[in-house]
Amino acid sequence: MPRTKLDRFSETPESYRRDVNRVVKTAMARADISSNKELAEMLKLTSSQIHTRFKSGFDPYELKQLNRILKFTDHEREVILGESI
Repeated sequence: MPRTKLDRFSETPESYRRDVNRVVKTAMARADISSNKELAEMLKLTSSQIHTRFKSGFDPYELKQLNRILKFTDHEREVILGESI
């Protein structure tokens, strides 16, 4: 997997992607979004595109959209941005 600008916040790109996926799944449960398909519709993506994002990583614009939809907590934003708030 190619490195991205956001990968600088993690030990490895894979651990960063795994942490972001964990945060998104937790926020989905809190927002009562039961499936990836439902989340994809909110992001105006197809179900295969959302599946790909979970495998390869979300881009910064999609993370911003996710924040608007899922209302990340301060701690979750800290994990995604890799900095203290």
